[in-house]
Amino acid sequence: MKKNTPLLLIFILVGIIAGGLIGDVFGKSLPILSYGRSIGFDSFTVDLAILQWTMGLKLQLNVAGIIGLLISMFLFKRF
Repeated sequence: MKKNTPLLLIFILVGIIAGGLIGDVFGKSLPILSYGRSIGFDSFTVDLAILQWTMGLKLQLNVAGIIGLLISMFLFKRF
């Protein structure tokens, strides 16, 4: 069976989101799961009188999110 890129991206996205939620829920009992960093840049706005454009990107990863990412990649490989 041919593996496709959109399915891989869905697996990765679900793994990161599920891991992040697990890290938030169990972060008080296991603080290592909620340890993480924020990567990206804050939003900025370009105002051209008739057009206003706002852009920003910030990714917050914690240990549980990275574990979720690795599990999702393993499951995709086995799928």
